[in-house]
Amino acid sequence: MFGETTFGLAGGRLMRSVQAGVAVVVSIALAATIASALRLRSPHREVFAPRAIDLEGYVGAAQCAHCHREIYDRQSQSRMAHALATGAEHYQRHDLALPAEVADQANGLVYRVEARRGQLFLEVSRGQETAGAVMAYALGSGQRGLTFVRERDAEDYEELRISYYADTGSWDLTPGQESDRPASAEDAL
Repeated sequence: MFGETTFGLAGGRLMRSVQAGVAVVVSIALAATIASALRLRSPHREVFAPRAIDLEGYVGAAQCAHCHREIYDRQSQSRMAHALATGAEHYQRHDLALPAEVADQANGLVYRVEARRGQLFLEVSRGQETAGAVMAYALGSGQRGLTFVRERDAEDYEELRISYYADTGSWDLTPGQESDRPASAEDAL
């Protein structure tokens, strides 16, 4: 549409800026749409949003690469491109210290993180009481750490109390969870 023949070198830079801007806007819009479709519960806030997403016209990021290879390659290598994945994908992508145990002595809880059938699984116990959950999604690129989310049901997601810290290669309580006083093992997930 705009080429160097019309605007010279400045026009080429302008077009690349416009393309980069369009890519950013599309990425933000897609992320906002996905985020608004989920109901994510955390002890610190609760977000309610409609689940309806119309992805019928979405052709996928790979389609953009045909015309916008440089932008696609740059974005694909960014940390943001890897900021949300399934727990299983992070298990396969990163050398996570497994199995692992974390003690929450203030609450008398013991957490165990392990791989089961290609999935990450979190189990918590207090005395004879035990609860467990698949670590369905991971938030973060893994460069600094990962915080995990479980799927309670089709419309209810919950942040788990255990996170992975890349700098130490260890598991510990998720930031902000230290002051919680779970009433049961199920609440302690």
